Amino acid sequence: MIATSAVLTGDFIDSAAGGEKKLLMDMTALQGAAAAADAAFGRYRGDGWQMYLRNSDRTLSLIIHILAALRAGKSGLATRIAVGVGTANLPGSDIAEGSGAAFELSGRGLDSMPARQQVAIAGLGVMPLHGAILALCNQIAGGWSQAQARAIREAMPPWSSGQWPTHQEVASRLGITRQATQERLARAGYNAVVTAITAWEADDD
Repeated sequence: MIATSAVLTGDFIDSAAGGEKKLLMDMTALQGAAAAADAAFGRYRGDGWQMYLRNSDRTLSLIIHILAALRAGKSGLATRIAVGVGTANLPGSDIAEGSGAAFELSGRGLDSMPARQQVAIAGLGVMPLHGAILALCNQIAGGWSQAQARAIREAMPPWSSGQWPTHQEVASRLGITRQATQERLARAGYNAVVTAITAWEADDD
């Protein structure tokens, strides 16, 4: 996939049942994930949100971090994510002012997403394989426990893709042993996710 810009548009599933407090917690988690990836973030339409990532080659890494951040929380809410890849323009820090193909594709992708689908991607250089990788990673993330998600979040920050912290560094951040960290990461499918991200970013080069 050609390295261009990516826009992620999403909304939370059954957010009304969780209440505004839980929704706010998850919006804060998303904002933190965006900040870690140096991506612009904005909330809209109640439970909707959007991110602008200047370089689309980090898209999968950011999505993994988003899913980990949400699963690591206590709200229990899940989000849908539609990615648009292509040209984009964001003149300032307000994502509502963004324009271009990536913004358009992302918004349309979320509006047209089937009810049972949670992730989608479209745009310049996107092939069916990219959508399949996203779907598989989303499926893996759906099985993470809170502890596993926290381990993944610390082990795979979106700003250091390909140069992730060591297991000992992750263990220190979590306040647990290295062995416990390795066990959590193994059960979370860490190696498979690393393989997916590595292949995704190699394809972007």
